[in-house]
Order: sequence, then C-alpha cells, then structure tokens
Amino acid sequence: MWYQKYFLFLSVLAIMSLILPFKVPIKGSLAQNFTSNIDASFLSEEDNKLYLLKGDQYVRLTFYVGQGATMDSGYPQPISNWIGLPINFTSNIDASFLSEEDNKLYLLKGDQYVRLTFYVGQGATMDSGYPQPISNWVDPPDS
Repeated sequence: MWYQKYFLFLSVLAIMSLILPFKVPIKGSLAQNFTSNIDASFLSEEDNKLYLLKGDQYVRLTFYVGQGATMDSGYPQPISNWIGLPINFTSNIDASFLSEEDNKLYLLKGDQYVRLTFYVGQGATMDSGYPQPISNWVDPPDS
C-alpha cells in the first residue's frame, strides 16, 4: 500500500539523519522541550511555516530555506486547540503531513488517521467522518 512506502521513506530519512547529521539553525529561543525527540512535523509552503509536534503541544517556526528558522511568538500551543480532534489525537502523534493542493492536514497515530482542514496561520478543524483506520485509506493525496 502507499502508506507502507511513505513510512519506508520516513525510515530512510531517519537513518540518513543518523549517518549524515546536519543542523538547521534556529534563531532566537526554541522551547526547551522542542530541541529533541520531535513526534511529527509538517511544512506549510504557502507561508514558509514549519510545525513541530511533541507530546500534547506544537510550535510554529518561520522557515527560511537554506538559512534556518525562527520560532513564532505565542508558542508552544496545545494540539487540542485544533477544533474537533478526538482526545487520543491531542498528543503523541506518530506522523503528519500537509497536502498543499487542498490544505488538508493528516495526522497519523497507531492504526488510525484524521484529516483536518488547515487554515494557513490560523489553525485547523477536523473534517467530519474521522478518525478512520489507515487500512481503509484508498485514495491518498497526491505527493
């Protein structure tokens, strides 16, 4: 299935980061608990914002390609701020990605996923009919 290839890709990236370490400079301060062991992340290319999710919180960084990032003021914030999430999707997310084509944010946890409508710079609202089992995902977003 497509998601097995996606997780294989993520695994390869994780191994590469161990073999070929590199650092993205973060200008200014970053919340102390966001300096390692990030659960998930996604990039909104529309406004160059990088989101890091860890535990029950997330931070938003303004990302400058090839130069680093700066944490936006007012962060970290609770993942539960995203409207409509079931309690089990408000912490410890396994993976996330944003489909820029339709502004849909996907959060994966265990054997389930949720889809949210992502509002650039404003947050997200869960779409109706979620969560769903990953095994039922027959029409994945285009990469």
